[in-house]
Amino acid sequence: MDRTALHQRLKKLLIDRCGVKEELIRPEANLQLDLHLDSLDAVQLAVAVEDEFDVTIQDEDLVKLV
Repeated sequence: MDRTALHQRLKKLLIDRCGVKEELIRPEANLQLDLHLDSLDAVQLAVAVEDEFDVTIQDEDLVKLV
């Protein structure tokens, strides 16, 4: 999967699952400061990413999401 496709899939998750406005989403955006996600949103995003990409995100890695 190329970076553009990955970016589009992540963007869709942020919009659909976390209610982030599309214009705020950019590769360098900070989840808390720029996208205004709280800890519950981060967990929902992690679950969505796990489902979408068939991966597992460890709890210790979840707290590192920025």
